[in-house]
Amino acid sequence: MKIQEAATLIISQWEHGGRYDCHGNGAYGLIGWQGGQLEHLLQSYLEHGGSFAPSNATPKSLADKLLHGDYQSAALNAIANEPLMRQVQQEQARHYMTSAIRHQEQFYPFRSALAQLVLCDMGVNNGVWNNYVKHGGVKPSDDERTAILKAQEYRIKVVKDAGQWDQYEGIRRRYDWYLEAVKQAPRLRMDRFLPSVKVNGAEVQLCSKDEGIEPLAV
Repeated sequence: MKIQEAATLIISQWEHGGRYDCHGNGAYGLIGWQGGQLEHLLQSYLEHGGSFAPSNATPKSLADKLLHGDYQSAALNAIANEPLMRQVQQEQARHYMTSAIRHQEQFYPFRSALAQLVLCDMGVNNGVWNNYVKHGGVKPSDDERTAILKAQEYRIKVVKDAGQWDQYEGIRRRYDWYLEAVKQAPRLRMDRFLPSVKVNGAEVQLCSKDEGIEPLAV
């Protein structure tokens, strides 16, 4: 299994319990598509042969509807679990994860599956172009475990400085989960990841014991 697929399985469990439909916060799907990303997703769905009800709905009108408070958009939820929508969401998620990893290459060459997983979560939860690696004090001489710990700890510092750490229990659980996973390495090995993991109380099956997780080549 490639890291982008594994990351999507794990991160979608944090975002929305692995579901494809509308969130309660104006986001949609596996990793919480919003705004232009949601429009792009819906346009791709149409181009692959999907359709909306009502027929005069457009990607922009549906995205705007969700943005402006219709959190349980019937039109979007009606297509959420169609095989085509699942496929389109998974494809867009793979591209998103790839971008999240590639962006950080300019600051440090993260090669392990576990480190790249953290980068993917940063990309989804904090934006692909986040500066946590750049401003986290990562040095070229750092080993990879130290480098990704610095980035994750800086990420937590940003949230604490913004006064949001105590405010959002879900964020604390999520960030602490990644911090603990990295701190347990190398016992769990940075270059491999467990066949299944418990995420937010749910068991997420990733791959067979022999298959492992394939990092994106740097």
